[in-house]
Amino acid sequence: MSIFYVITLTISSTWHFEPIPDATNTRIAIDVDTSITPCIGYWRNDTIYYAKRITTGDSSIWLSEMVDTTPIGPFIWHTDFAVGKNSRPHIVYHKWYNYPHFTSIYHATKDSTGNWNLTLIDSIGVGPDVDTDSMDYPHVVYNGSYGGILRHAYWNGSTWIREDISGDYGHITLKMDKLNNPHISLGAPITLKQNRSGWVGYGHKDSTGWQFEYFNPYDVRWAVGIDIDTMLNPHLLFDVYYDSIYYLFKTGGTWQCEEISQYGFFSNLIAISDTIVHLLGHTLADSVRHIWKMNNVWLIEDIHKGAPLDLAVDKDGYLHCMISDTGQMLYGTNRPQTFVSEYASPITRLKRGLTLCRLPLKITHNADKKEEVYIVDVTGRIVNEFYLTANSPEILWYGQDKYNRKVGTGIFFLVFRDKCKFSCRKFILIR
Repeated sequence: MSIFYVITLTISSTWHFEPIPDATNTRIAIDVDTSITPCIGYWRNDTIYYAKRITTGDSSIWLSEMVDTTPIGPFIWHTDFAVGKNSRPHIVYHKWYNYPHFTSIYHATKDSTGNWNLTLIDSIGVGPDVDTDSMDYPHVVYNGSYGGILRHAYWNGSTWIREDISGDYGHITLKMDKLNNPHISLGAPITLKQNRSGWVGYGHKDSTGWQFEYFNPYDVRWAVGIDIDTMLNPHLLFDVYYDSIYYLFKTGGTWQCEEISQYGFFSNLIAISDTIVHLLGHTLADSVRHIWKMNNVWLIEDIHKGAPLDLAVDKDGYLHCMISDTGQMLYGTNRPQTFVSEYASPITRLKRGLTLCRLPLKITHNADKKEEVYIVDVTGRIVNEFYLTANSPEILWYGQDKYNRKVGTGIFFLVFRDKCKFSCRKFILIR
């Protein structure tokens, strides 16, 4: 294993942020379903909640629902969430049943009728993490007890199968690869009484069973992030006691390590978009920092003040995250925001107020006929125009006029026309 440094570039990008009402930062987790709908699972006031983002016209709302209202316990510091390949949500969490000594592991998911089904996976366990395989079957890893039993449980289509793993226990993170093999990263022990720091662990299961590797010496006190790229190579991210951040990855059968402390601190959030590595960190200036690697160069952008909580990547490679800013939970994404044309009165549409837009602006229509689209400035001048058809139902506007010149920040109108029918949206373009 070798340690090396690379150059970085600081750039600016476009992110959209919005608050999530009533959400809490007590181990809130986010994922994105196959229709690119962001969904979250979280605990609040002794209840497990599920919420998803619904887009209606040029606005969005978060719809939440209770999952488990039975007494959960005073300290639910670990709830994890994943959306399966058929967009079914999966939430895992532990309940205190003999505080402060014992907790049990539960799994919750929706059935075909929309009802939540709750399943007791293990009567003793703590710190679960969940992901799904290609058949939408959930896999869960957790510490079977405070005595050091590491366990893997999975649904085989008819029942839950549990197995003990012969690795050291600690803070666990799970990621399934495209061949349905589980990969886990191990951080510090769950209980500080054990005080066993000084290593980072990686394990995976193949046809011969579980295989483990350990890396020393790293004074890791928290969880270790993990993701798997398209070539089945593992990527790890971990913090060394408020001092250094390390990115550890395997390529060509060899582990390599990069220290990236100068770009942020205290983060285990990592996601792989195709072959691009994305990290989400926290800076000394109390801001959330997005770092990603392209062609051996780290790119950096500070995206919002606050602290990062969770990170997910959708099927198109765009990021979705949860952050905490002075106690308020915010959802953020660098995915272009979408306008969908609807035949409605321009006056009605304009009464909804202004919408902030950043580039590129994705414009989509839901008509089966040819539709004209105009970008109009406040003087009534047509800045640019496009055509949408059933064969070409969407375009990306990068802020240029008809002569390919950039337009500046300001108020614009997005006008849709189909014969004599018009609909209009008013927005502020921010560069």
